[in-house]
Amino acid sequence: MQFLNPGIFGLLLPLVAVPLLIHLLSRRARRTVPFSSLELLRQSSAQQSRLHRWRHLLLLLVRTAFVLLLLGAFLRPVWLKYGPAVQTDAARNVVLVFDRSLSMEAQSGGNTARSRAVLEAEKIIASLDSGDTVNLVLAGADADTAFLSQSQNHAEARRALNALGPGYGEADFGRANLAVTRTLEGITGAEIYYLSDFQRTNWAKVDFRPLPVSARTYFVNVGEPSIPNRAILKAGFDQSNLREGDLATLKATVGNFSEQPFEGRLTFRLDDQASFEQETTLAPWSTAEVSLPLAISGEGEHRLTVELPDDALEADNFYFLTVPVSRQEEVLVASQSGDATAGGPYFVRTAVNPFRGEAGSFAPRVIPTAQLDAVALSATAKLILTDSGPLTEAQAAALADFVFSGGALIWFLDGPAEAENARAVDKAMGGGKFPLLLGPRREADALNTGTQQIIRGEFRSPFLRLFRGSARQNLALLEIYDYYQASRSGEGKVLLSFADETPAMAEFGHGLGTGIVFNFSPDALSSNFARQRIFPAWLQDILRQLDQGEGPPPASRVDTTLTAEVWPVDLQQGELKDPQGERVSFRREALGGRIAIAWETPRSGFYQLKLADGSKRYFAVNVSSDESDLRLVEPSTLPAFEQKPTVEVQGQAGLREVASGVPLFQYFLLGALALAVLERLIQFLLIRKVRS
Repeated sequence: MQFLNPGIFGLLLPLVAVPLLIHLLSRRARRTVPFSSLELLRQSSAQQSRLHRWRHLLLLLVRTAFVLLLLGAFLRPVWLKYGPAVQTDAARNVVLVFDRSLSMEAQSGGNTARSRAVLEAEKIIASLDSGDTVNLVLAGADADTAFLSQSQNHAEARRALNALGPGYGEADFGRANLAVTRTLEGITGAEIYYLSDFQRTNWAKVDFRPLPVSARTYFVNVGEPSIPNRAILKAGFDQSNLREGDLATLKATVGNFSEQPFEGRLTFRLDDQASFEQETTLAPWSTAEVSLPLAISGEGEHRLTVELPDDALEADNFYFLTVPVSRQEEVLVASQSGDATAGGPYFVRTAVNPFRGEAGSFAPRVIPTAQLDAVALSATAKLILTDSGPLTEAQAAALADFVFSGGALIWFLDGPAEAENARAVDKAMGGGKFPLLLGPRREADALNTGTQQIIRGEFRSPFLRLFRGSARQNLALLEIYDYYQASRSGEGKVLLSFADETPAMAEFGHGLGTGIVFNFSPDALSSNFARQRIFPAWLQDILRQLDQGEGPPPASRVDTTLTAEVWPVDLQQGELKDPQGERVSFRREALGGRIAIAWETPRSGFYQLKLADGSKRYFAVNVSSDESDLRLVEPSTLPAFEQKPTVEVQGQAGLREVASGVPLFQYFLLGALALAVLERLIQFLLIRKVRS
């Protein structure tokens, strides 16, 4: 307990002597009174009783305690509920650590946790005297401060609070604590207030040890205990590079952070024009993946927005993607005949682009093997060999260089010269790179056991992803009539095997490129491969998996730095705008004839870079999915309670109690009133005793 007005104690102390003076003045000297009446005898007996003798002393004690309680009430007693941080004669040094994370934007009762935190912070500042200092630390991805050091400018601190807009990122309280330590350097006895909703992800790993030892920490919880929320956690296509004519699958992961199931529509908007909807159902506290096939049309860069219905937290109901679409990619098909109307080349060309008018994403071009040289290979990134015929040493070297430089090779071992070709290419690659050791060619008419079938596979390979799960049975439908007797070379990976353990499909790498080897033919006379409905889809999927480029970068997250390269004229005539259409400032650095620019992304949506030629580039930015689960962590479980003197403050009354303690004067007054009643009761009992 502590008294807030100890200075008047000396002035009020003489009042304690008043009951003693009353006691001394009320004592009467004993005298002898003659009487003869029995009534006078009873009175004399009562006056000489023990109670009568001690009543003055008892009344003295009660009256003295009464005066002491009244005196204590005037001294303004307080209970130091939050420890010895209450100061009566020294300036207070207060730091407000303000949570700037996305979860603070969740709506509850018409207000956000951010708005409630601003009100609580203003109450703390209002409790300060003119000589007290304050600073504001904004806990976001970085830790910004309102002042370089502690300041007595309370008005500016309020202005900084009221100027705070929504936060869309995460809160790094570790960095915030380091900023607090810097601003309190050389100051003892400081008060540190954390104004937060205590969302569990932001507070999962916070180190309070850097804080000054003498400082006390206070947790002001402005969050609601249970706010249901739904969010789009991530979204993306099932392939890296998208080409005009592709039928790609968009997959979105949706989370339901609520005790109630969710049934609703997921909306997909392409370039703010085309709109698609997909029904989705989620159990409580679960996630689900929603898939939507999309026909990709139109070369260029597109914008895709995935949207959920409104709820308490609006920002995570959207997910933004940029979708760069390239033109059809040429695939070179080389065979000995060069005839695209018959045999293996025909079936390969048809599988690569089976669409009417060749509207698919790949454009096959069939050439005779004789034209296969370094010049022809330099014009393509993907090559398919089928019934290739004998390769010259120069062609084998060109193939090795093609793969080494990042080219993708699909090789059907379906000609009589493939064993020699494989050895020549392996030699050109430096030896020991080709995955198979080829023996004699086996044909169906020479087999007593009939056709071969695939019985084993490495289905974790991305080149076999179409056969995972129940789709694996499609491989059992394949019948191979002609193949090479072969064994593993020890290099590369065997992906599929026949019943007699002969490798049916293998993968190898050389330099930057990848090769896929099939130990059978696409020709209908050598296998039923081309007659299977899975053949075109599988071959196209392998071509997509062989893409060397990473494709469009994943959408960035809020509070990251984005970069782009532009020409100087683009900076003179172009402009960079944020999702709200406001100009964005950026940093620049010369890179030869071009300029690299970099800018920050404090909010989600599409950032638009308009170039000098009128074209536009878009950059998608999304909020962190870690902020979507709005469940709170109990502040008392945080390590601060073990590392430092720490308390949790509840509401405005709690803030007043931190500043000046819990008032006790009313209890002193009640105690004095009770003593006054006791004094009257004692008097009443004594009089009644005497009369009886």
